[in-house]
Amino acid sequence: MERRILITGASGFIGTNLLMKMQKEGLLGAKGKSEGLSVLAVDMVEPAVEVAWEKADLRTTDWGFLEDFEPTHVLHLAPFT
Repeated sequence: MERRILITGASGFIGTNLLMKMQKEGLLGAKGKSEGLSVLAVDMVEPAVEVAWEKADLRTTDWGFLEDFEPTHVLHLAPFT
């Protein structure tokens, strides 16, 4: 079963450190994909780590990208909702 993780606030302090740790541990491949795992970062600013990224303001955006990604897990690290 493929895990698809949506990370909000991915370019913030916690999100950046989480993505860097995932990359260091070999969990995060090119553009946020590795065997059995896909990561989509959502934030207003592009994350420092190479990962699939959707520019979005969680308070106002159209959430259409969720229909395509269909996350199995959500890590909500954004300061606002």
